[in-house]
Amino acid sequence: MARNACFLVTSIAAFFTTAFTTAFTTANDADVVRGLESWEVEHVFGRSIGVTRRDTPIRAWFPIGSFHYRSKRLQVLLVGGTEGEVLSTRAIQRTVERYYHHGEFRKVYRRFWVSAVPCANPDAILADDPKKRSGDGAPSRVYPPKGTAYNDPLCPEAIYLWRWIGMHAPDLVIEVRQGEERSIALAKHGRAGLIDQLRGSLEGTKDLSVAGSLGDALSKHAPSEMGTIPAIEVTITSSEDNFLLEVLTALAKSDDLPKSPARLEIARRQERSAIEIAESLSRLYGHKLGKIVYIPAVALMGRLGLGEVTSDGTIRLEVEKILSPYLEGSKASRPSSGSGLSGHLIFSDWARKATGKSRESAIARVRAVADLAFDAGGKIKPSMPFHSEMSDALFMGGPILAAAGKLTGERKYFDACVQHLRTMRKLVLRDDGLYRHSPLDETAWGRGNGFPALGLALCLEDFPEDHPAARELGQWFTAHLRALERWQSGSGAWHQVVDRRESYRELSSTAMITFATLRGMRRGWIPKRQFRTMARMGWVAVKTRVGRDGRLVDVCTGTGKQRSLRAYFDRKAILGRDDRGGAMALLCAVEVARYEKEHEPFR
Repeated sequence: MARNACFLVTSIAAFFTTAFTTAFTTANDADVVRGLESWEVEHVFGRSIGVTRRDTPIRAWFPIGSFHYRSKRLQVLLVGGTEGEVLSTRAIQRTVERYYHHGEFRKVYRRFWVSAVPCANPDAILADDPKKRSGDGAPSRVYPPKGTAYNDPLCPEAIYLWRWIGMHAPDLVIEVRQGEERSIALAKHGRAGLIDQLRGSLEGTKDLSVAGSLGDALSKHAPSEMGTIPAIEVTITSSEDNFLLEVLTALAKSDDLPKSPARLEIARRQERSAIEIAESLSRLYGHKLGKIVYIPAVALMGRLGLGEVTSDGTIRLEVEKILSPYLEGSKASRPSSGSGLSGHLIFSDWARKATGKSRESAIARVRAVADLAFDAGGKIKPSMPFHSEMSDALFMGGPILAAAGKLTGERKYFDACVQHLRTMRKLVLRDDGLYRHSPLDETAWGRGNGFPALGLALCLEDFPEDHPAARELGQWFTAHLRALERWQSGSGAWHQVVDRRESYRELSSTAMITFATLRGMRRGWIPKRQFRTMARMGWVAVKTRVGRDGRLVDVCTGTGKQRSLRAYFDRKAILGRDDRGGAMALLCAVEVARYEKEHEPFR
């Protein structure tokens, strides 16, 4: 019902706005949208914030200052083209250009950073036949979006826009529309001071009463669970109209404009220490091990690390209680998947800290898994089993072999580790230094690169420096991080598809890559000077995406190998609690805490 309603509403809206578009446009509409790819404004950076069902990037422009959440300067976001009309797109372009380039707006400029999404619904304008503009899930009056992020078949644009606005967290959103007369409508639930100021400075203001509109929803709901955002809707009659600049000038005269709840929430999240975040995550994640697979195992590893950093012995006792059925032999632990192999890393972690029979039992379980790398005659196999030709296997099979070598002192396990890594790299390493997820497709999936980064970091942790392949592993690790550095977003996160900026910013891969970078810096495998900014930005992105009660923003759901780029675009992005994302964020937070304890504050 919700999707049918979305289609009906957007179809009607686009039908009427098509008439306006035809009347007001003097240039080819499609050329305006295509021109956004090359549009440049000094001091303002263009990035993609989503991708339509037809694979068209949805573009946004923002100054670097918009990431300064503690700045006194307020953040204003202009949004246009939601109903497939090009006039608002052109008006926003003109406004942004004049705002940043003309001295007459210098006083206003000191009050606001202005960002823009000039065309939130590009496919509706790019359609060859104007009648088709009613399709493609126009993100007009369908908020909050009801579909699944970000693969809804009718309204993907609305979901991309909604969640991105939440993470960008402006103090005010101005949606620009076109009509027969100019006007300004203010959401009833916005801040009273803002509404009163505009009513006193501009003629023609009214209440924004359209339920389900972007502005109405932002004032009532919290996109990406960040917080509400005041919003207004401005109607213009011409792309040459100065009305938007008049609105900004009127806003600048106010002395009491507040920061939005969304921006205040992001600032609060970023103020938290690594220990605070780790303790928050530890209360929810890492309290069970019903089956030995990597997700609960990584969470338990994170909790063990937290206990070490904080000298909290109760955490160790809690983890021991969870592991005891396996250590005492009452529960079996025979792996039947790559996740099962890497799940046994919790025993290698435990063995490093345990003594006596507990240590012996843990080592025996690690050795039993590591022995799967050898045939009946003791010869090293080409790779560990269960790899499914996926880049995940660099983590699933490599570190357990290195751990076995470290715990037993037997060289054969290190040799098997190198063999396994070489086999997998041959299958999935691309020429540009990123990893394809599998030979089925060239896509560099986010977590498909997080796994190799994390896996190699854990291998290097246990690898002896005098092993002939130690230097080779270090070179692989460094080369991969350098390849990843190029694709880190301005917010610090890595994307669901690493080298496609129109894909969503994904938490678990960001946490894994940030952990690997920090571990490399902490151990001296990579130069701090080169990678510190990359690690710091990654940590900021993780902090921003970890909310109260272990709730997370945009964790890719479990993903096997896919056959196309579109399939990776369409993997569900989880908003809320998630064991996988929570485990990786916890591991990352503990690594930050270790780095700060051993080196310097990491702010």
